[in-house]
Amino acid sequence: MRLKKKYFLATILGFLIFFSSQVGNLSNTKAAVASPQLKTEINFFLNQSDTSGYLLWQYSGTTDPAGIIGGDSVDSYSFYGNGTVCATLKEMSQSLPSGKFLGVNVHALSNHLDKLNTVLDDLENNCGTSVIRIFGTSGNGGPGAVKSVLDAAASKGMKVIVAADDYSNIIGPANPDPTNWYRSGYRTTYLPYVLSLARTIGGNPGLFAIELANEPHCSGVIGCVPYYNSWVADVSSQIKAINSSIQVSIGQMGNNTNNRGDSPPPGDYKQSNSVSTIDIGSGHYYTTGERTIVQQAQSQAQSLGKSFYIGEASSTLVVNDNTSTGGNQPPIQTPKPDPFVPCDEVRLSQGNTEFHSLRPYQSSPCNTQMSDEALYCGNDLIVKKTFTVTPSQGTCTSFWPDGSPKTCNFTFDNTINSTNISVDLSNAKFPIMGNTENVPNEYGQGVTPQATDTQKVNEYVSWYLQGSKQKAEEPLTNVQGTDDADTNSDAYKLVNLTGPLRRLLPERLQRVQRYSTIVKATKGMPPPKANGAISDMRIGALNPTLQKESHDETVGCMNNGNGEVFPCTTNTDESERIRLSFFLNKLVGPGGGSPLLEEFPAYQTNGQFDFYKFWQAYLTFNGNPVCIIYGFLCPTDPVGRAQANIFLNIPFSSTEDRLGQTYTNNGLVIDPNLVSQPQSDSQVSNVEFVPTNTKHRLYFAHMQESSELATLIQNTFLPKGVTAFDPSPPSQTFYNSQRCEIKDARSNPGDNLFGNFTQPANSPISGDQTIAGKISYTVKFTCEFPQPTPNQSCINDCIFNLSKAGLPTNTCSSQCPPIQPTCTRTSLTALSIYTQTPKINDVWQQLVEGPSSVFKRIFPQVSPNAPVTEIKDVPGVTQASYSTSSDEVLAGDPGANRAGSQAQLFFPHIGGIYDYFLKDIQTALRPYGVAPDSPGTTAQVSPVSSSVDPGQCRSSIWSGIPIDGFPGPIADAFRAASAKFNIPTCVLTAIASIEGSTMRNLSNTEAQAIARPWTSGPQAEIPDSLYPGLLNKINCYLNSAGAIGPMQITIDSWNGYQDASQGYLGTRVPDRCNAADAIFATAKFLVNGRLPIYGFPAGSGWSDPRKFCAAGQTNYGSCRLDRPTCNNLGTNYCDFLLNYCKGSVNLPSSAKCSDYFPTDPR
Repeated sequence: MRLKKKYFLATILGFLIFFSSQVGNLSNTKAAVASPQLKTEINFFLNQSDTSGYLLWQYSGTTDPAGIIGGDSVDSYSFYGNGTVCATLKEMSQSLPSGKFLGVNVHALSNHLDKLNTVLDDLENNCGTSVIRIFGTSGNGGPGAVKSVLDAAASKGMKVIVAADDYSNIIGPANPDPTNWYRSGYRTTYLPYVLSLARTIGGNPGLFAIELANEPHCSGVIGCVPYYNSWVADVSSQIKAINSSIQVSIGQMGNNTNNRGDSPPPGDYKQSNSVSTIDIGSGHYYTTGERTIVQQAQSQAQSLGKSFYIGEASSTLVVNDNTSTGGNQPPIQTPKPDPFVPCDEVRLSQGNTEFHSLRPYQSSPCNTQMSDEALYCGNDLIVKKTFTVTPSQGTCTSFWPDGSPKTCNFTFDNTINSTNISVDLSNAKFPIMGNTENVPNEYGQGVTPQATDTQKVNEYVSWYLQGSKQKAEEPLTNVQGTDDADTNSDAYKLVNLTGPLRRLLPERLQRVQRYSTIVKATKGMPPPKANGAISDMRIGALNPTLQKESHDETVGCMNNGNGEVFPCTTNTDESERIRLSFFLNKLVGPGGGSPLLEEFPAYQTNGQFDFYKFWQAYLTFNGNPVCIIYGFLCPTDPVGRAQANIFLNIPFSSTEDRLGQTYTNNGLVIDPNLVSQPQSDSQVSNVEFVPTNTKHRLYFAHMQESSELATLIQNTFLPKGVTAFDPSPPSQTFYNSQRCEIKDARSNPGDNLFGNFTQPANSPISGDQTIAGKISYTVKFTCEFPQPTPNQSCINDCIFNLSKAGLPTNTCSSQCPPIQPTCTRTSLTALSIYTQTPKINDVWQQLVEGPSSVFKRIFPQVSPNAPVTEIKDVPGVTQASYSTSSDEVLAGDPGANRAGSQAQLFFPHIGGIYDYFLKDIQTALRPYGVAPDSPGTTAQVSPVSSSVDPGQCRSSIWSGIPIDGFPGPIADAFRAASAKFNIPTCVLTAIASIEGSTMRNLSNTEAQAIARPWTSGPQAEIPDSLYPGLLNKINCYLNSAGAIGPMQITIDSWNGYQDASQGYLGTRVPDRCNAADAIFATAKFLVNGRLPIYGFPAGSGWSDPRKFCAAGQTNYGSCRLDRPTCNNLGTNYCDFLLNYCKGSVNLPSSAKCSDYFPTDPR
């Protein structure tokens, strides 16, 4: 009892000393310095000749951290005065080129006129701001208040951009179709207010420009675009009529390809800004992906001869404002790829340190050679060019009776058809294998969004195998006084989230494995042997070579005076860092704890095991150098204890990057079955790609680590006498015949591949440049022309003008030649893109596919009647951006019409590792109550998925849409497919209730259009000119999982079943966007393709509830409750389908799918 009291008092005293030191540290604020990242970001745009300014969102003042001056306390993009952002703007404002400006948004400033001068003085003096942007809406005080802001700004030599209204508040964020508002609705209240505002502030010396609205667009409705453009022309011309000197901008984002109206691809941005009464273009971006699209908006404004400004940009995208008094620190995406750090060097200086202990040296691999890589395709880069011709441009071979051309041939050679292409890899991330960016790292302890410990082990191979605790960037694990039933406690995390290796390996072998890591980083001596013990161990890498294989990384940070262990940050001094090399002498040097690496026979006295010898060595290593009474009272050396705790931070494997690359291959795909160009209504030949650069290196984190850890965990069940499992089979090339249009892939936030990073010239792996070059080709096509039509309007004018002269009316024929017909054709030219991923074949074989894989150790039988029916090799996916200097560029299957800015690159096996190793094994082995699975296999992996509590679902289970709730032509298709394939209608309508609920809102005409037989593609069969917005209403665009159409069918579910509707209402060309085709294909896929695997052959009855559950499992990929089904259905997908059918099929009312397909199997 006395010992406990002493321990308690000592602990309290230590805590008070620590707490007082921390309180004292709070007063040691540092002067803000400019952010190099933010300066680079701003200069990227301001260095463009046509870009006049750059404004950050949003300034929240120095005296009001709650944010009522122009900001919101919950706005994570807000920043505060006298911080890094202001320091950057101030520094840059002193050397701005003439005609350029820097500024900030203070959107509600006109609502706070009492603080007006305080804010403007602060912005002028501390931030160097010359332009601000505000919202001039009626809710922000109206024209009079806006004028007050402009007057005050003008008195200080500042200018103001005024957004006349806010699109999301005009239209309402829930309104999916703003067409009617842009057609005429804006004239009711919006237009009178904007014109009143223009009359009040037009000519004010403080006015820089009026924006028609903040971020106006068409909400993705294609049919809205013409009315959007007429709105722009009408309102801007009326503003100019009031005062022609007013500079007018639309106020667009220009950062999304799907918004329409302001979307750079497919050209909406350029079209809307081509109006003569629009003077200046704008763009907003908050992510690197949006920035790429905004760059296209900037280029389109430049092509119109108009200037451009960034109206909103995130201050958190590239800068950590450590002096802020509010807001959240952002995730650091690319902090330290530069400079290259050789393997025998480390980063020593504060502010230029390692990134994270699981990826300390980004893009600085010790192994500078590519090896052990596997090849997989990315979306083909498709150059799309449209030709509109008249007969005079071709060689005509047949003619109409009046001599006018009928059939003409056209050839456009490669001197005409050439364009520069480039592949931007700046947004490429490596998913699923690991993540050091959404977790505390040396450059950001409060990153957002931040993965929890549960999410780390659920979503990432590296975190699962290494365990979530004991990392240098996080506080020391402390289980004392905590309850392992508390999911937030270290005790709980230590018990449940430490990974399989810390559970399976004895403590002694864990020490040996950590020593192996030390040796690889230090060229140290191999572990000492005692009676051959070490050489007998069969755990991996226990006989390391002397070749240096990794950097001497930091594994912990501590106060050398009192032994306090604290999280390492970029400000930690080198003297406080404990590196791997520190432990080399501690373990094997004079007086060190080397016996701990030996077998028990080393601790013998007179041939008998001497526990006290072992215990003394153990206590000495752990900071107890002298034991007065062995095992009971040992004076503690706090520094030694701290060092021993940091020793547990040492990873079991390498943390080095491995090299891979993305490249193109001169326009020809590697797969021998696909060497032709895509089909189009023209013939493409003589394709030539002249590259300026064909490849770019990528830096893959966690692959060497995962391979070594996989070997380690495999070796725990290696049979005695066997030295290693079978090697991986040779690599193969993966190519998809649909232009690498992969429909089933997995992704989550991963680590940066540094696809845009160029190593310095002195690096051993220098020379990378953006993949680019010029592609040229010859296009040939034939056109059938109708007879020219008389130019009747010209003739009518001519007759009117000649009638008084008394000339015959046929005089007009020579003066009014007929209107020449035109013909439009499209060419498609493909360039193939590939990515090489290192070590992935090894990891796939070790963890999942190989005969001795970890997965097959847990699930030895994979068959139709087993818990796992098949192993599906699913890739991982990331983003890239393709662009051309002139023509339109697409990514992947041209029929999908995906913009080049949304290109995808694929990594072999990654999705399969996620599904089988992470999800299935963890679900089978994890303790009850620890995080259910993420969404099913038909959906993309959620960014950072979280546990789903059924109690948090919608209050009632959704009943779905009855068959009579669908329009007649759609209901008829359900009934016909049901009869043809012996499947209850309710199964199909239940699926449609989820996947195609928008079909219930279609008019009968629209429903008939998507159910009748088609002879062409959806753009030709249901064009927007005839059926405005119908393509969007039926989801005729690929989602992130590759599904499309009213039944959301993936290509894997379509291939082999697309002929299911043949004969229904006539001859058809099947298409996933055709409702009848999709409904019939779904029925055939279920009945003939998948349900037999579950033991329900085609033709069998539907009296067994399990068959309905199997249908849900098949269609969605999972019967587990996940966030989408919880929020939308109130239950899991399978139980929704079963419950839906209970009303029309004789099924037990108590049946539930969890009885057959457990929603959280263990």
